[in-house]
Amino acid sequence: MSRSLSRRLMFSVMIIIAWFGLIAEGAHALITDTATLTGNSISTGSTDLQISNSQSGSSTTFADSRTGFSYFLNPGETGESYFLLKNASSSNTMLDIDVAAGNAGDSSLDLIFAIMLEFTPVDSAGLATGQPISRHLQEYIAGHINLGATIDKGKTQRFKARVILSPLVNLANLSINYDLVFTGTQHVGS
Repeated sequence: MSRSLSRRLMFSVMIIIAWFGLIAEGAHALITDTATLTGNSISTGSTDLQISNSQSGSSTTFADSRTGFSYFLNPGETGESYFLLKNASSSNTMLDIDVAAGNAGDSSLDLIFAIMLEFTPVDSAGLATGQPISRHLQEYIAGHINLGATIDKGKTQRFKARVILSPLVNLANLSINYDLVFTGTQHVGS
């Protein structure tokens, strides 16, 4: 086969392939159409956990921060107070509640290990509605502790907080100041 015949044959095959491509594209254009959905958007709600230091179970004012409790305890004594947490989230979500202690400063390590903090979910009459979570203050300083409570959107949960000073403490004239930071995290599966 001569070289010119081979070129003509290859050129003819390319023209035939191009022709079939145009025919296929034209047929595709005749039997297909598109539609567009514009302006799609996804928004997430925000979590909003608020606190009240009301000692009663009645309605109260909630905020992002409230002044906590103050006790003068002797070894072996317990201080007790109540507070409420509210799920004021914008989205329909439940919140799991954690707590950690912060800003303990240069407090005595002996005192940090001698204090127990106990949190119990309670109803408006102060009766337990869940299990108490009790840990040394040092554990709350080290990280978040889950309180085992979940609060639905728009609902509140009352807690009883107990501060227990070990009877074995033989330290005099010491004090400690710390913050309790409650964190509401979206409940998995809500």
